[in-house]
Amino acid sequence: MRWPSWFRLLVMAAVAAASSARSVPAQALRSGLTEQVSVARVRWPIRWRESRPGGCAGMQVGDIQVSEDGEPKRVTAVEMERQATAHLLLVDVSGSMLRWLPRVRQAAENYLEGLPSGDQVALATFGEDLFLARTLAAGLSPLDARALVPEPDELRYTALWDAVDGAVRYLDGLAQRKVLILLTDGCDSISRPENGLQAVVERAARVPGLTILPLMAGFGATCGRGPYEGRGLRPASRSGPERLARRTGGTVYDLRSMAQVSSSFARIRRRLDREGVVVYAWTERDLDRGNKNDDRWVRVRVTSRRRGCEVESAGARQRLVAEAQAVPADSVKIVAREADSITMKVLDLVRERGALYGAPDRFIVSLDREPLWAVRRVRILVPDLREIQKPSPSFPERVARGMDLAFQRSGKKMSLESVFIHGAAFLEDREGLAAALLEQPGYGPWARQRVAEERLRSLVGSSGERDGDQQLQGRPPEHLQSLLEAPVGAAAAAPFLAAWLADVQALDVGRELDRRWCRAMLSEATADARRRRRDETDAAWAHLRRVLGPPTAVRVRTLLVPTYDPVRRVIGFVRIHLPSPRRGRPPAGMLPMKPLGVELSTQLAGLGGVGEYRDLQEVQTVTYRRPDRHERTIFGSWIAPAVASREESWVVEMGTRWQRAGSVGGADAVEIQLRAFMDLAGGLACVAVAGSPAAGEEDEVPWLGDRLRQARLSCPAELFRRSEFLQRP
Repeated sequence: MRWPSWFRLLVMAAVAAASSARSVPAQALRSGLTEQVSVARVRWPIRWRESRPGGCAGMQVGDIQVSEDGEPKRVTAVEMERQATAHLLLVDVSGSMLRWLPRVRQAAENYLEGLPSGDQVALATFGEDLFLARTLAAGLSPLDARALVPEPDELRYTALWDAVDGAVRYLDGLAQRKVLILLTDGCDSISRPENGLQAVVERAARVPGLTILPLMAGFGATCGRGPYEGRGLRPASRSGPERLARRTGGTVYDLRSMAQVSSSFARIRRRLDREGVVVYAWTERDLDRGNKNDDRWVRVRVTSRRRGCEVESAGARQRLVAEAQAVPADSVKIVAREADSITMKVLDLVRERGALYGAPDRFIVSLDREPLWAVRRVRILVPDLREIQKPSPSFPERVARGMDLAFQRSGKKMSLESVFIHGAAFLEDREGLAAALLEQPGYGPWARQRVAEERLRSLVGSSGERDGDQQLQGRPPEHLQSLLEAPVGAAAAAPFLAAWLADVQALDVGRELDRRWCRAMLSEATADARRRRRDETDAAWAHLRRVLGPPTAVRVRTLLVPTYDPVRRVIGFVRIHLPSPRRGRPPAGMLPMKPLGVELSTQLAGLGGVGEYRDLQEVQTVTYRRPDRHERTIFGSWIAPAVASREESWVVEMGTRWQRAGSVGGADAVEIQLRAFMDLAGGLACVAVAGSPAAGEEDEVPWLGDRLRQARLSCPAELFRRSEFLQRP
C-alpha cells in the first residue's frame, strides 16, 4: 500500500519520538485508546489542586508518583495543562423533568460556549428513546432550544439506562478525554432488561478516559412506576447515578433548586480546568503478564511529591489491562457478498417496549411489556467509497441519498424493509457491521489506513519523554513498520467503519427526498417523462410513509447504507426516529400524504405562458412545517372556512429557479423564493412570492404574480406577514 505524504511525515514524527520499548502484541492494538495502541505507555488523566499559590507550577516527572496495585511505575511525562476533551450532554426530557429544562438550556449554553476551542461537544436527549440531537464536533454554536425544551407529552416515559448505555457506546473508541454530563431525576421506567444498572456500569468502566458527572434534578422527588411495574409512586433513585459516577471517577451534583443548575455547571468547568495528564511506562514483567490474554483490573494511584500541590486521578481509579481480543458477535452472520451489497443474518429488535400504535391508521397507543428479538435477513447497500465522500451539508441529505439508492435497488429480490435494522440493534452490532465492510473493496484498505493513522497519533502522544530514555535509544524503524502492519480486526475498525454518526427525524429525511425528487422530475425533457417520473415518485412516497410512518413495532430505525462524516473522518450509519406517538391523535412529525415539493412544483411547472420567464427550471430548497392555530385560521378563512384540515395543512417554503425559454446555461435565470399554504385533504393551495436575490418584492416579477392569479393559485404575501406578528398561544 502506498501511504500519502502527510502519513509518511507522521511516521517520521513517531520514529523521532521513540515509540516503545518492545514489540506490542497484536491483540493489544485496538485503535482510539493510547494504552492499547502502545502497551508500554499509559496516558492517565489527573486532577491537581494547589494548597498554596503556584504550588503546582512547573511540575516535572520527578514530582509525580504512579503505582498500579501498589507497585511503583516510571513516570515518563507530565502535563498540567488541560487536555482536549469530548463533552456529551445527556438530558432527560421525560415528563418529570420538563420544569427543569428551560433553566438547563440556559446554563448548558453558557457552559459550552466557554469551553476551549479544541474541545468537542455533542448533545443527546432521552425519554423513551435516545436521540443524538447534536453530533460530536468542534464549533460551539448555541444549542437548539427546541432540542432541550420539547413539548410536554403524557406518553414520555423514561429509559434512563438504555440512554446511558447508548451514550457510552457513542463515546467508546474516542482517543481524547471524555466527559458525560447526565442530567436526570434518577427515574427509569422502561429500559430493556439487558441494560440493567450493573451491565451499564461495567460497560462505562471499560471505556478509558471516561468520567460520568450526573446532575440529579429535584432529588427526593417521586417517580411513576411506569407501565410495567404496577401503579403507585416511589422515590427517585440516587444510587444508580451515584454508582456510575463512583466507578468512572465522577461526582454527583444534587440540584435541589433551579439556582443550583448554573452553579453546578460552573463547578464542572472548574473541575475540568484543573486537569492534566501523566504518562507512565510498564516494566518487562508487566508486558509478560499482559501477554496472557486475560482480563485484569488494576488499581491506579497518582500522588504528588511536591509540597503545596495535591494530585490524584481525574477519572476512574481502576484500569483494565490485557484485554482479550474481541471476537465478532454471533448476532451477525454474513450470508452473501456482492460488489454493491452484503447480505447478513442479524439478531434484530423487531418489537420494542413503550408507546406504539395498534395500527398505522388507528391511533390507539398500546404499551408493550417485553421486547421481542428475532433473526432477520438484512442487506447493507455499499455505494462506491468516492460517492459517499462527496460533500453534503447535512445528515438528512446524506440519509436521503442513501434512501434514494435503496429505492433504486429495491424490487423483487430486495424489499425496502431489508435495508433497516433497529437503532438499538445497530449499536450492539457495530463490530459485526465493521467486520462485513472490512472485507469490501475500497472500504477495507481505507479503514486499515485510518486505524494505522490513529495508532501513530496515539503513539506520538504517549512517548513524549522529557528526561531521555537510554533504553529506547536506537530502536530500529522496523518496529514501527510492524506496528502499522499489525492485523486490524472488527473491534479496531468499528470506530472508523461503523460509527454512529447522527440521529435524524423521519420528516427531515422526507423533506430532503422530496427536494431530490423535485429536481429529478424537472430535469426530464418532455411532459410525458415528467408524468412518468411523478407516478414513480407518488408510489415511492407511499412506500416511504409505510416504512417511516406511525410506529407500530419500533420507533427508531437504522438505514444500512454507509455514509461519511468529513468532520470526524469516519464512515458509519445514521439512525432515523419515526414520528412520536400521541394518545388518541396522529403522531408528531408524520410525513404528509404527498410529497409537498413535488406537488407544488408540478403545479408551478404547468403554469406556462408567463412572459419571458415561463419555465420553472429547478427547485433548490424545500422546507415545510405545520401551521399553528392562528395561521390555520387565517389561511382557512382565505381559502375556504371549513376546509383547512388540522393534520394535512402545511406551510411550504421553496427556493426556485426560473429561466427564459430557449436560453442556454444560466443566462437570464432568476431565483425566486416562494411561500405557499397547502391543504392536501382539500386539494387546495395558494402561493405567494416571498422575494428573490435580484428582486425583493412581488412587483419586480409581475409575470409570475399575474399567472398565479390567473391560475387561482395566488394568495397575497400579507397573509404570511400578518401571521408572523400574531401572538402565539
